Amino acid sequence: MKINGGQNSNLSITIIFHKYDRRIVNTPMMYKVKTPKEKDLLHICSASCLFIGNKPIIGGDFNMSTIIRDTEYSTVENSLNKAENKKLFKDTIDIHMANNISCYASFGPVNRPVFHTGESDAVFKAVGVPKERFEDLLKIMQKSDSRWKIKGVDYPFYLAIVLAIRYFTLKHDDVQIKNSLSYMVCFTYALVYAKYYKKTNPTESIMAYAINNMSNKYRIKTSGNLWTVLYESVEKAYQLHKKGMTTGEDDAFVRFVADVRTRINSFIRKISNAYYAAFTNGQYLQSESESFEDDKYYEADSNTLAVERVTNKVLTRLIVSGPDAKLIELAAKNCGVSVNVLRTYIQSMVTDEQKDDIRVIVESLLFLYLFTESTNKHTIRDIGTNDFLIYCMKVYKKSNTIDPNVLKIKAILDKWLKELGLITKHSSPTTTNNFRRALYMFFTMTIMKSN
Repeated sequence: MKINGGQNSNLSITIIFHKYDRRIVNTPMMYKVKTPKEKDLLHICSASCLFIGNKPIIGGDFNMSTIIRDTEYSTVENSLNKAENKKLFKDTIDIHMANNISCYASFGPVNRPVFHTGESDAVFKAVGVPKERFEDLLKIMQKSDSRWKIKGVDYPFYLAIVLAIRYFTLKHDDVQIKNSLSYMVCFTYALVYAKYYKKTNPTESIMAYAINNMSNKYRIKTSGNLWTVLYESVEKAYQLHKKGMTTGEDDAFVRFVADVRTRINSFIRKISNAYYAAFTNGQYLQSESESFEDDKYYEADSNTLAVERVTNKVLTRLIVSGPDAKLIELAAKNCGVSVNVLRTYIQSMVTDEQKDDIRVIVESLLFLYLFTESTNKHTIRDIGTNDFLIYCMKVYKKSNTIDPNVLKIKAILDKWLKELGLITKHSSPTTTNNFRRALYMFFTMTIMKSN
């Protein structure tokens, strides 16, 4: 297509038409025309992207490029409209979080998280677009916008996630928006972690010293765990670029991805600098023993009926349907204990005789999450998210508690360990602690799944 402009015009406008077939990707065709009437040009044709000289036209009266939206969003929408694909999208991030909970619940970057190819493949399946199609689309975007060539931004997986984010934002699905942002955290953090700790994981005691001696202006000092800071960084980027991504602007998509990468990279780089300085100087802190957190407890009336409803739901499902085998496996592998042994232990405890103790554990965890002073922003809906799991594992790790809810949980876990023969003068403290943590994690994930 050739469009002739006015004879006296000195304005060069480049129009990029992207021909994108579902099976074949053609190279973008570029045309240069001269016309004194840019607006008229836009009425003549629908362009994917416009440039004046070598600069892309942004804002004003010109349409924004929407190549990503126009090529694949309808497929993503049709796929995520199906309940089984929404479930796959949620289950995949939940399993990843459970497998890597020790990495994210930690006070800092001390263990490398693993984001498997199988997990990204599950996301491609959930959104209904093969990886190869996203790879082709990425090549197109890189020809029209060099920001997609930036190292750390140039991953097809990000295209799948930004389109999922757009879908769930338009559907006002807050739970799945959180899941989508969690994917951004996990995928990006795994890449950035490998960049700063290439050969081996940091020494925990040195990392503890480094973070403890950082300025209080750093969020990691007040958050208590790594996940909170990582997620908040991604959420801020989402809020900043939400409007443009909802519209489907390519500029907003790439800005969001690059923003997430920049925020997480900056955060980990600062910690890394502090860590390597402490490492060089031989500075370290002794790590805390595994225990429970000191939170101030107070009575609250709101959500108490919801707590009772969730507790009854968990109890009924456990007693009637039995413990979830997948959750047992996740808890066992994450805590370094035998899957078969843990399964035997849990099956022997999930009985009518132990129902009252199970009720106390479930209620105590829910009250801790919803009603303690430091968690008054949590809602009953949040129990079904990874935030609940992160919080509960954080509670488990800290020491010197006087909180009655935590004391109840600890007493019941110790009682069960004695009944199972795991607390004796001949038992290994490490084995005992691992099984205690595995039991605790199983019930936490069971509560999470029930909501």
